[in-house]
Amino acid sequence: MDRNGLRRRAVLHSTATASLFALAGCISDGNMPETDQSAANETDGGDGTEADATEDGSGENGETDADLDTPEGTVRAFFTSFTSGDADEINAFIHDEAPIDEIGHKEATEMEETGPRLQSVENIEENGDEAAVEVRATSEDVENWGEGPQPFVVQLRTQDGEWRVWNIHPPGEDGTPTDAPQVAFDVASDGSTLEIRHEGGDAVSPSELYIRGDGIEATGSWAELGGGTSTNADGDPVVTAGNSVTVESESEYNITIVWESDGDSVTLAAMGGARETGSESAGERNEVERHLADTDNFDGTVADFTGEDEAVVQVGELDESDQPFGFSPPAIRVDPGTTVRWEWQGDVAHTVTAVDDQFDSGVHDGDGKTFSVTFEESGTSLYYCTPHRALGAKGAVVVTES
Repeated sequence: MDRNGLRRRAVLHSTATASLFALAGCISDGNMPETDQSAANETDGGDGTEADATEDGSGENGETDADLDTPEGTVRAFFTSFTSGDADEINAFIHDEAPIDEIGHKEATEMEETGPRLQSVENIEENGDEAAVEVRATSEDVENWGEGPQPFVVQLRTQDGEWRVWNIHPPGEDGTPTDAPQVAFDVASDGSTLEIRHEGGDAVSPSELYIRGDGIEATGSWAELGGGTSTNADGDPVVTAGNSVTVESESEYNITIVWESDGDSVTLAAMGGARETGSESAGERNEVERHLADTDNFDGTVADFTGEDEAVVQVGELDESDQPFGFSPPAIRVDPGTTVRWEWQGDVAHTVTAVDDQFDSGVHDGDGKTFSVTFEESGTSLYYCTPHRALGAKGAVVVTES
C-alpha cells in the first residue's frame, strides 16, 4: 500500500497507536500478521511479561537512563517513552530527518494508555551509522493492533553520536515509499569544488532532489543549486544519468542527497570525507575506484579472472570484511564472453542491479540463489545491491581484451 493510503487509514483510526504505526506501514486494515501463543512467550524474560518495556525506565522530568549508544537501548527507551504521555519525550527519540511524522500532544496522551508495549528486541543489522532492530510488541488497542505480540522492524540512524529512530515497517519490507526513485550518485573533487553526479537509475525532478550536509557552501534543491538537467518526453526537466551539480566545499564535508515529494522523504545517498587537493577532474578519476570509494572490502584490487570461462562473486555476508552486506570480490576483471555468476550467502535479501540498468537480478535471499550475466563486449559495468547501496554494497566488472 502506498504511503498516502496509509495516511488516509490512519486518520480513520481513533488511537495514537494506530496513527504512528499505520503511518509506518505496520497496521493493515486493523489486522496484523497472525501470531500464536508461543510468540507471546518469546520475551527476554521468557515468561510472556513485558520485561523490555520497563527495562530502561524513564527517570524524573522525562530523562531516561537508557543506553542510547546502542540500537537496542534506543528502541527500549523509545517504547518506554510511550507510557509518559509526553510528546516531546517520545519525539526526542525520532531522527530529525526521519520520513515518519512526530507525535502530537493529543496522540501522546492517548498513547499513554494504548501505545505498544515492547515484548522482545533483537539487533538484526548494524553497519556504520545505520541499524535495524526486530521487535515484538503488544497493545491494548486490539481492534487496530491485533491479538498478541506483533513483529516489525525499527530502522535507526545516528544523530549527534546517538541512535535515533528512522523508520518502522513490517518484516520483509524496507519502509521506502513505493514511488521512491532508485538512483546511484557519485561525488568527485577538482581541488576546490565537489561535483555530485547522477550515475544511473531513475530520472528525478530537479525540484524534488535536495543536497544537504555540512562543509559545503550552499544547500538546497538541485534546481536551486543550478544543477544540470535533461528533458523527458513531456518536455519537463529531469535529473538523469550524466547530469551533475557543483558546490564549493570545505576540506571536510558530509553530503546527504534526499528525495522529497508529497510529504514523503527518502535519503538516496550519504557521502563524506576529505576534499581532494589535486587538480584531477571527475572525468579523469578511475570510475571503479570512485564507484567503490565507500565499499569497505575494496582495497584497490581488481581480481583477475581473465582466461576463465566463468567468474563467481559472493553476495551477502562477507566473512573477510567488517561490512556484513556486499560483494566478494567487489571488483573483477574478465575477458569478453565470460559469464559472471553471483551466489547469495546468508538469509538477507539482496539484488545485483546495474547502474546503467543493463541487468537486474531482482530481490532474492537464501543460500544457493544465483544470478548470471555474460559480458560480450569490453567496458566497465558498475552495479550495487538496492537495499544496501547506502552501506557501500557495490561492485564492478571490468571487461578487457586479453
